[in-house]
Amino acid sequence: MNDPDHIGIAGDWHGNTQWATSAIRQICERLPGENYKIILQAGDFGISSDTGEFTFARETRHRQTYLEAVSETLEKCNARLWFVDGNHEDHPHLAELTKGMQDDDAEVSHRIRHLRRGYRWQWHDRTWLAMGGAVSVDKLIRLKYGPGHWFAEETITDEQEAAAIAGGPADVILSHDAPAEAPLRLMRPAPLAWQPMIAEADEHREKMQRICCAVKPSYIFHGHYHQSNISTVRTAWGSCRFTALDMNGRRKNWGILDARTMEWKW
Repeated sequence: MNDPDHIGIAGDWHGNTQWATSAIRQICERLPGENYKIILQAGDFGISSDTGEFTFARETRHRQTYLEAVSETLEKCNARLWFVDGNHEDHPHLAELTKGMQDDDAEVSHRIRHLRRGYRWQWHDRTWLAMGGAVSVDKLIRLKYGPGHWFAEETITDEQEAAAIAGGPADVILSHDAPAEAPLRLMRPAPLAWQPMIAEADEHREKMQRICCAVKPSYIFHGHYHQSNISTVRTAWGSCRFTALDMNGRRKNWGILDARTMEWKW
């Protein structure tokens, strides 16, 4: 495919069908000149093992699942969606959906592709790096709900960190979490139920920081924190523009990027 001139980039959708399909349609309306419309999604996309089956009047029936609805909307818009995994995905189910697939072709559904941690690609002479994963600060609450509400695979492993660093420089990072130097508005002190996980969350941001110090990105797009912000910061690895994307239901959940000039519009 040719390098896209403009793409959409979105933050967390959390499996919200109405929001995701509406966002896709609105983004695609703003990509009229693109023959190959691409939307990047920065994690907590909404991978779930829900089959869409339910019982009514003693009959097993089927409702359209989130992935089916998103795929159908992408088909109508002639678009593709590439996502990094967030901490709230059903990670074992995600692994099963892409089992045996190559990194270049890890489709979880028609037109929906998972960008595995450490995956790289090139657009307009810039190297992009995908790096999903983050810490669920509400882990202890989720564990009370039982299996299927929290997944140990949510965080970047030491092996994934080493592989990302070994891959060399990257100009742009699409991630779920953000490095330690990201200009975030964090609640400190954190809510009481989150406090046992704060140290682990900080440690994960330090892991992202080590990756960034090694690959030296000039641009980072991330989700996870449910806040919107765009700012250029002088970091330990150099000047970097951070774009934090808000969650579904909020105005600055997505925007349009000129992939040639890196100009951003909410």
